[in-house]
Amino acid sequence: MLRLLAGCVALLTLGMPAAAGVYQWTDANGKVHFSDKPPVNRPSRTLDVPGTPAPDTGSKPATSPKHRQDILKTLDEEKQVRAEQQRKNEAERVRQVQNCTRLREQQRQYNEGGRFYTIDKNGEQVWHTDEEITQQQQQVNAALERCS
Repeated sequence: MLRLLAGCVALLTLGMPAAAGVYQWTDANGKVHFSDKPPVNRPSRTLDVPGTPAPDTGSKPATSPKHRQDILKTLDEEKQVRAEQQRKNEAERVRQVQNCTRLREQQRQYNEGGRFYTIDKNGEQVWHTDEEITQQQQQVNAALERCS
């Protein structure tokens, strides 16, 4: 930050001599001189050198009220987009935490052993075979590896 401030001051200082004016004088041999400093013991005159005009970019100046409103509107829109993205990220994180909690509970149940069943469309219990249980346990373990 201090370097940036020092750089700005240096740039402003460099621009000062140009704004101070240009002096013209003639020496004893009749040669005309130009300088940013007045001559010692010589009469001189100050020349009015107009600054170079800024190129016309066709855009409105940054200080116009309309331009400021446009900038503020754009910043507000960007802020809303970032806030919405944060909400989505937080909702996804909560969903992942819930999913990992559910998977850990399933893994605990598989590790305890026993028989497992599901309820079919008719409301009846369908018991899983040992192969189905092993396959489901492997799927749960694989999914848990993605949990951080």
